[in-house]
Amino acid sequence: MIETRPRTLRQYFQPGGIAGILLLVAGLHLTTRYSYLLFHTLAEFFSIAIAATIFIIAINCWKSIENAYLLVVGVSYLFVGAIDILHTLSYTGMPIFTDYEYYAPQFWIAARFMESLSMLAAFAFLGTERKPDKFFLLFFYFSITALLVSSILYFKVFPACFVPGTGLTPFKKVSEYLIALIFLLNIVVLKSRKRYFTEGTYRLIRWSIILMIAMELCFTLYVKDTMSDAVNELGHIFKILAFYFVYRAIVVTGLTDPINLLFRDLKTSEERLLEAQHLAKMGSWEKHLEGWKWSNEMYSILGVPASTRPSIFLIEEKLDPSARESLEQALDSLEEESEFFELRLTLPDPHGAKHVHMRGRVVRNEEETFFAGTLQDVTDEFLLQRAEEIAKDKEKYELLMQTSGDGIHLVDENGNVVEANYRFCEMLGYSRTEMLKMNVTQWDASLCAEEVRKKIEELSREPAIFETRHRRRDGTVIDVEISAKAITYGDRTVLWNASRDITARKKSEEELRKLSKAVEQSPSSIIITDPEANISYVNDAFVKRTGYSLSEVMGKNPSILRSGKTPESIYEELWHNLKNGATWHGEFINKAKDEHEFIEAAIISPVRDAEGRVISYLGIQDDITERKQYEERMAYLAHFDQLTGLPNRTLLRDHFRYALSLAQRNAEHLVVMFLDLDHFKKINDTLGHSIGDRLLMETARQLKSVIREVDTVSRLGGDEFILILPGTDVKGAARIAKKVLDVISSPFLIEGYELVATASIGIAMYPEDGSDMEVLSQNADAAMYQAKQDGRNGFRFFTSEMQANSLRNLKLGNDLRQALARSELYLHYQPQFGIQDGKLCGAEALLRWNHSEFGPISPAEFIPIAEDSGLIIPIGEWVLKTACLQMKKWLEQKRPIRSIAVNLSAIQFRHPGLTASVMKIVEEIALPTEYLELELTEAAAMDNPKEAISIMDELHAHGIRMSIDDFGTGYSSLSYLKKFKVNKLKIDQSFVRDISSDQEDRAIVSAIIHLARNLGLRTIAEGVETPEQLEFLKEKGCDEVQGYLFGKPLPVEEFEKLMNGA
Repeated sequence: MIETRPRTLRQYFQPGGIAGILLLVAGLHLTTRYSYLLFHTLAEFFSIAIAATIFIIAINCWKSIENAYLLVVGVSYLFVGAIDILHTLSYTGMPIFTDYEYYAPQFWIAARFMESLSMLAAFAFLGTERKPDKFFLLFFYFSITALLVSSILYFKVFPACFVPGTGLTPFKKVSEYLIALIFLLNIVVLKSRKRYFTEGTYRLIRWSIILMIAMELCFTLYVKDTMSDAVNELGHIFKILAFYFVYRAIVVTGLTDPINLLFRDLKTSEERLLEAQHLAKMGSWEKHLEGWKWSNEMYSILGVPASTRPSIFLIEEKLDPSARESLEQALDSLEEESEFFELRLTLPDPHGAKHVHMRGRVVRNEEETFFAGTLQDVTDEFLLQRAEEIAKDKEKYELLMQTSGDGIHLVDENGNVVEANYRFCEMLGYSRTEMLKMNVTQWDASLCAEEVRKKIEELSREPAIFETRHRRRDGTVIDVEISAKAITYGDRTVLWNASRDITARKKSEEELRKLSKAVEQSPSSIIITDPEANISYVNDAFVKRTGYSLSEVMGKNPSILRSGKTPESIYEELWHNLKNGATWHGEFINKAKDEHEFIEAAIISPVRDAEGRVISYLGIQDDITERKQYEERMAYLAHFDQLTGLPNRTLLRDHFRYALSLAQRNAEHLVVMFLDLDHFKKINDTLGHSIGDRLLMETARQLKSVIREVDTVSRLGGDEFILILPGTDVKGAARIAKKVLDVISSPFLIEGYELVATASIGIAMYPEDGSDMEVLSQNADAAMYQAKQDGRNGFRFFTSEMQANSLRNLKLGNDLRQALARSELYLHYQPQFGIQDGKLCGAEALLRWNHSEFGPISPAEFIPIAEDSGLIIPIGEWVLKTACLQMKKWLEQKRPIRSIAVNLSAIQFRHPGLTASVMKIVEEIALPTEYLELELTEAAAMDNPKEAISIMDELHAHGIRMSIDDFGTGYSSLSYLKKFKVNKLKIDQSFVRDISSDQEDRAIVSAIIHLARNLGLRTIAEGVETPEQLEFLKEKGCDEVQGYLFGKPLPVEEFEKLMNGA
């Protein structure tokens, strides 16, 4: 809908047009005097002409008419008019149709129904975004019209409307009333949709509908036997007026308002253009074939009366010859090849020269080609610009100097300072007053006076940017960059110097050079790519690591290093981080040019410019292949035994937890076997640790060969192994234990030695013997010790008795920690006698424990507990100190005793502070060392012979005597024995016991005594209980004896009584 300025109703209804219609109607009325048929025909054709005009305007103004209602109504009137033509041609007296009394009213009713319903339906198109499709409307109305006409002419569907001699039929009256009712409904709907119409259009449509209602009522009132009475004539007059109002609504909306709006806007634009030209002092001109056209401002600029005829000569006569020629050439160029020209001209003026800016161009349209352009008075602008140029020549330099961030100073041809800004004075540390008295040579640290003069001459001829060094007032030197050029400063030419302190930049550049060198020489591989991940730089470390040269990788993607072994998820995570602006840390498995693989730890970051845009990616990568291999090795060693490759204690616990969960879930048995090789220490001591290690490796291999895949075999350390057997009952455990014993007892050929090993196995069952790893392994261990006690090379199942022993050992171990504090430990002393003279020569201190609950505990039971728990060290020190105190007391009492012997356990002997501990005790007590003898078992001495020699040497150096206890039960090497600093060998009681009857024992004892004599050592036999044993030992030359034949271990009081008797 197009709205112009508010219109009066008079303009909408056009009273003159209505008056003309009424005059036409009056003329038509006169024709009724001659013939009503003529009136009817003229009236209908006039209405039809209006209907056709309505349609033509609507179709041709389809784009400019925004009101969809008027478009639909406009199309419908073409077909309303067409049916009205049929009505007119079939009217009474017309020669076209023979049944005229039937057809004419039918066509009338059809036309009115189409008209009223079309106007009602057209309201539905209001408020929609798209206009109705005119071709669809034409097709629709054509189809309806064809249907109605064929129904009337050929099928005669409708009943008669008028019967001659009778008048209107009920069908006719009802139809007319119904049509009037539809028009009345149109008024109601029109009022509800009033917002879609201008006020005038709304009233035109409303009056049109009112007249149509009046028309319909007229055609229900005539009652004569003909259709030519006055009421019929009045109805036709109402129809003409109604059609006229519809016509006015279409015309106003589609033609009048858009045209008025166009002219109004055109006039407004022209007024604004003239106003703008006046304000801008710009006139416009056009040159057509018929002559020149000027705007009003052109006359004002040129200073000629507005009545003067426009001509180019009015401009040319004001120009000097040169400017006139330029103008003529410019106009000629438009006639030839140029499309545009622009000139600066100077015109004479009473107040001085007037400066104008003239432009011209070629304009082409359908009617003609002409020249058009502007002429603008720019005198004010020119004068202002010139005045500013003159005024600012000096001011601009001064302003620049004071506002510039650079240090600026002006010097004359001799280098004297003409002017300097605050920044330059601050840069060098001088005041402005001081600076204005100075010469360049006073601060330039790079040039001499002659060089300064030459430099000023060069810069005066050609501007340049150069670097030099300035010396500040405080003596420090700074680097500066100077941009110099000659300028006119007031009435003189000086050299403008803009100085910038670049000391920090120079330092940064130097640091950057160092950084660049550091990057180039970095051991880390450094890669820089563009935002598309194409390589733009790599350092030498990358080249050396990958084998690719810089030229080979330039422009390529780092994916050339992919080995295919880095998970895709790693690359997805990498790009997710980078696209979100985050740094990524991770690892790659990459492949070098020669196909070898390596692992890199990478840090990749986006690099951004000042605006925050990613301009590249930086990758720093380190080869961690060796570290990874080391970590893998450490991870392996954390879970596997280094020697045998079997799971260690840590991994064993994991496997046990899994096997236990399966056993609990399936209600099955679980077997824990504890295996210990028999006499393995002897093999180690005699054949060496390398043979022992090989034996352990073979044992592990054999054990793995007899177990299932679900079973686990683990080495705890030394010669101890544990087996976990899920889903195995007692019978299965026994069967596997036998197989294990069989394979272990098979001969092993190791480095030329054929070794036959045996093992002792303890078996604990889940759930009977425990429900966790600690309990089951302890019980299996107890069963294994039982197997050893029962003769080795066998297996035993854990029993409650063993559990009782284990509990007893546990309690003894706990109570032993408090035994010293509770004074439960004490010493007994067993006498030692010289075999030749039978005199008391010494005593052996023997440890005893009187348990508060269990009573006396055998040393054979609690000493191993003390060794396993580590208590043997403090207990051993107590025994040594107590024995030494007692010996010191006896010496002071002049008792007949020459020495006291104290046993050392293997753990004590290997303790690094043994010598210091012994010497501290004897020194505190002040006991001469010759009265102390330390006994060490043969097995302990041979556990590590070299270490034993070293310890014995230390003790010997301090005067401490040593003896080898239980000699003959171990595997002493004569080569080591002669190196031991000992003075006595003690023959084990196992050999003494049967010397009266056993030839082998007699031979062994004889050999030991003979060996000791040859080595210069004394011998003492323990466990002497019969005179026959004593006699044999005396015969063979043994030096000393001890045993129940002479006295059992005694408390100190009884031992002292024995000494008194001696």
